[in-house]
Amino acid sequence: MNCIECNNEFKPKRKEQVFCSRKCSCLSNGRIGADKTRGIKTGSLSKWIREKISKANKGVQTWGGSRNTPWMIGENNCNWKGDEVDYHDLHKWVTRWKGNIKKCEMCGLDDKNKRYHWANIDHKYKRVLEDYIRLCPKCHGQYDKNKGLRKRRIQRRK
Repeated sequence: MNCIECNNEFKPKRKEQVFCSRKCSCLSNGRIGADKTRGIKTGSLSKWIREKISKANKGVQTWGGSRNTPWMIGENNCNWKGDEVDYHDLHKWVTRWKGNIKKCEMCGLDDKNKRYHWANIDHKYKRVLEDYIRLCPKCHGQYDKNKGLRKRRIQRRK
């Protein structure tokens, strides 16, 4: 069999092997550094590699890089947990749908450099977007304290 890159004759060790050496493989893939399995990309891929990738992707439907495809949103997603979602993932879900607003809904603070929290109004943590308000940390603490939801920290004696 002849190498695709240098056209030298060689005896393949595997039936899918098309290069005589790692050096020829790296050169064909547009990489430098035959002594490494992953070299540095220097340019476009060779024609043979582009054709191979093209054949492999024929008939494959792509997403287009968007999360908002209808077959991947909500209950259609294979990772959907419904109401069994944990605290962290629920807040990520709220941020995705309501955005990352930089304004407190209680005191009206709108400093872009401060952090803000999504506070759950009834503390039942269901998938209801209207059940979340944006608060600064100070107002969030006061809100939880007034509702009797903030637990007191027990200080250790030294």
